Amino acid sequence: MPSDQTTCRMMPGSKVIAGSECYEIVEELGRGGMGIVYKAIQSSIQRTVAIKILAIPATEDPQLLQRFLREGRLCASLDHPNIVKIFGLVADNNGVPFLVMEYLEGRTLADILSEQKTLDETTFLQVFDQILSALQCAHDKGLVHRDIKPSNIFVTTSGTTKLMDFGIAKSNLSDSTQQGLTRTGAIFGSPGYMSPEQCSGAAVDERTDLYSVGCVMYECLVGSRPYSGDHPLEVMYKHINQQMTTTAEIAIPTHSGIVCKALAKEPDMRYNSADEMRNDLHTGPEKQPQTRRGKSAQFRISRGGIGALLAGALVLSVGIYLIPLAKDNQHHETHSARQLYKLGSNVIYRTYTATSTEGVELRRQALNYFERAVKQAHKENNINLEADALLAQETLRPEAFAKDGESIYKKANSLYVRGNRSAPAHTVSILSLARWYLRHGRPQEAIASAKDALALLRITPAYSLKHIHTQSANVLCAMAYCAVKEYAQADRYFELAIKGASTATHADIRALIHTKTIYASSLRDEQQYQKSSELIKQVIELYNRSEMAIDREQQLAEPDHQAQASYENQRQLLKEDDQRQLVRLNETLFQNDHDLKDQDR
Repeated sequence: MPSDQTTCRMMPGSKVIAGSECYEIVEELGRGGMGIVYKAIQSSIQRTVAIKILAIPATEDPQLLQRFLREGRLCASLDHPNIVKIFGLVADNNGVPFLVMEYLEGRTLADILSEQKTLDETTFLQVFDQILSALQCAHDKGLVHRDIKPSNIFVTTSGTTKLMDFGIAKSNLSDSTQQGLTRTGAIFGSPGYMSPEQCSGAAVDERTDLYSVGCVMYECLVGSRPYSGDHPLEVMYKHINQQMTTTAEIAIPTHSGIVCKALAKEPDMRYNSADEMRNDLHTGPEKQPQTRRGKSAQFRISRGGIGALLAGALVLSVGIYLIPLAKDNQHHETHSARQLYKLGSNVIYRTYTATSTEGVELRRQALNYFERAVKQAHKENNINLEADALLAQETLRPEAFAKDGESIYKKANSLYVRGNRSAPAHTVSILSLARWYLRHGRPQEAIASAKDALALLRITPAYSLKHIHTQSANVLCAMAYCAVKEYAQADRYFELAIKGASTATHADIRALIHTKTIYASSLRDEQQYQKSSELIKQVIELYNRSEMAIDREQQLAEPDHQAQASYENQRQLLKEDDQRQLVRLNETLFQNDHDLKDQDR
């Protein structure tokens, strides 16, 4: 096997020699971000195997090599009928490592879903019974898979389901080999199936895998992923912030309850173990989700999203007291502000599995609780809770917030200041006010509010969404400056947003292109031809970055035919538009040069 090429693609008939053993390549079976898998014949015993080699030479990415070697060691430690078996981790005569695995005949779950969209009841139960059994084995060994998705689930022709690809698995046991490879804060996984804590780079445990299983279950039952978007970062943002408002598309109530519990934003609200989830798969879940290890359940309520109940950027961590509403007489019983707030949160949770008719009544009840919580918190001088309960009404009273949002947000902000609350609720409350100003044609006030949020973020201790809120504030500043035609300032804040991101998204770069182009045009109108040309040259360079960002996002996306076709179509349309724009930009450069000479004369 050549080790000095830029790609390690093997052709049918090629041979991999490792000592006295020879593996003859038959065909390529598939490829992912780390390796390529081939069907091969092990010559000494004429056994059909699958071999996995690195997608790029090890010398080009030492960390990739370490993850590859680590995957072999981890998989070899797992002995379970529903986990792909590793026969050995060996190196060819050039020192290039590869995994020798059992060869499986059948299809990945991704292939099955691309053909038939959903699974029938019998197949669904068989697949997830075996996957959860495999995960329990891995979790018992202290391993978190972190990349559960349809393309890593294989269904053999005999009906056996196999869990594959432990390439980015994390060990919760002591393991010096994983330092720097699976550190907290690094984000690994496939955006369509990542848990909120995984998306934000926080610490993960086995409950992260159970969230991913819930995503795959949802897709198998509904025919689409629970969250989708134009690019991976948008999907990850939704995993963190956007609550599942309904699982009505799932016809079987038992499965609906399991998926709803698995997709809880807070890990404490999910299943304790794969075995517990597997048991519910056969017996049905309890009516209310149970907390983990005696802790109070945590539930995120997000504000600002349209069409999703309390969805958006504000995350309020509140405990849910699972108290039946029938026991509460809304007009005669007295509750503390905290109890009322938790009762309102409990009603919101119930709307996720309610019909549309029931949902209207439940929203009315939730609004009643939150309104009472505001009044009671005022009486109890619980200032922060008063603000929380006030803002929790946003999607319950959209007309009021659309009309009187300024006064409502200002009141909440003043309460947070009095209560000395720094984040995250106060921060995003200020950002919500900035968005309100921008929507209502008041960009200067939007700028002031967004800058207030940035100032607060600078003195706020780290929390899971601080990075995202900082990016939002920078983008809001940029958009507001665009609205007042202060393009140099807009450019500056867009640059900050991109610089603050680990990788600039295609949408970020396009926003920057748009801003710089308008700015260049305004400079030309002011006869500053030299500066206009400098900006245009920057825009031309940004077009190349935009194309690279699409490639990067395509690599992160789930490698199914539909996603591939979507990206290829998007890439082609953008390429055609880019060509037209680049022609215009070059024409402007020529005109600037001509006008600059005239100006000199």
